[in-house]
Amino acid sequence: MCNRRNPTDPLVREFLQTYSINLLPLPRLRARPGELYIKTGRKVKATPGWLDEVIEPAVELPEPYDEPLPDLSGVVSETVDLDFGLKLLGNFLAVLGIPPGIIDNVKLGYKHKQTERVAFQFSEVSRQTVDPVTIGSALIGHQFRSPHPWIRPGNQYFVAAAFVRSPSITVHATDAAHGAIEVGAGVASALDADVGVTAEHAGEGKVRYRGKDRLAIGAELYELSYDADAKSFLMGAQKQPVALMRGKAVAPAPAFPGDDDEALLEVEDL
Repeated sequence: MCNRRNPTDPLVREFLQTYSINLLPLPRLRARPGELYIKTGRKVKATPGWLDEVIEPAVELPEPYDEPLPDLSGVVSETVDLDFGLKLLGNFLAVLGIPPGIIDNVKLGYKHKQTERVAFQFSEVSRQTVDPVTIGSALIGHQFRSPHPWIRPGNQYFVAAAFVRSPSITVHATDAAHGAIEVGAGVASALDADVGVTAEHAGEGKVRYRGKDRLAIGAELYELSYDADAKSFLMGAQKQPVALMRGKAVAPAPAFPGDDDEALLEVEDL
């Protein structure tokens, strides 16, 4: 979508540089803070379970709290080509539970109007979070389960302290001359009233799709490793992570495990 180290897209820049959030190309419904991400190669794999799946004894974390992120609500991305844009929209609608046939009809609504490029924005954005210092404190006195098939040399581990969520995505449609295209009526009629997602006109060339669920669209990750000599976990984004010692935790910097030249974090569910 754009370079992570030097993003030109205003939406990507806000996620990466202002809030240190890894963008997820596929929104997630059941993501929750305390989830473990494992990097075995170029791609990052997300476990469907909790830290307890690979760490012992059981890790006790508080319930996450929600906070609004008004600065992310309404920030519009740069335009992308139609096929790529419709793929992102289709991913969002699919996670909201829209059947594939209806998603195809929505995509056709844009193609029939000769749409060339689209841009996106999210609204009602919030962050569901457990403070990373709290996670660090909870890990004191714990260790990786051994043996465990996913704990092996060469792997990198990341714990999610927060997920950025939104129930809606707004699509801006433009033609070859970058003029706005009205596609509202066509795509709105493609959505059945029973699917639980609404499509409404949100301005010239804009359609807002809103579901009942708040989908995770980004993750705040911290690298996690274990020092066998010190018998303690380390958290951080640096090559020399911040150690958690003597019952006290130091807040580390968020990690970006994706490729340097790609803003989207590639995730494969195990």
